[in-house]
Amino acid sequence: MDTQIEQVIAELSKIDNAAENILLQTEKEKEKYDEEIKHKTRKYDKELDTVIKNKLSAYESKLKKETQTYMDKLQKDTDSSIKKLEDAYNKNHTKWAKDILNNLLKRQGDL
Repeated sequence: MDTQIEQVIAELSKIDNAAENILLQTEKEKEKYDEEIKHKTRKYDKELDTVIKNKLSAYESKLKKETQTYMDKLQKDTDSSIKKLEDAYNKNHTKWAKDILNNLLKRQGDL
């Protein structure tokens, strides 16, 4: 009977060792899986960062181009307005000066 008990104890010891080996193997696989997840997460974050930077850069370029186009148009419109004012002044400055002088003299005469 002692041998049967020893055999049962030996079998239980084998089962316990096998269970312990399974737990150790499972822990190793879990650590490996954790590292794989961390690696994939870092890779995804890096790719996402690159995509975001590229989109921001494209958007910034688009905004700069739109701003430059607007500024060029504004400059052209301003130059055109100044040219019209200069043309009007060159054409009419003598008449305007006479009109101003006549108005001043007329007002002085009304006083």
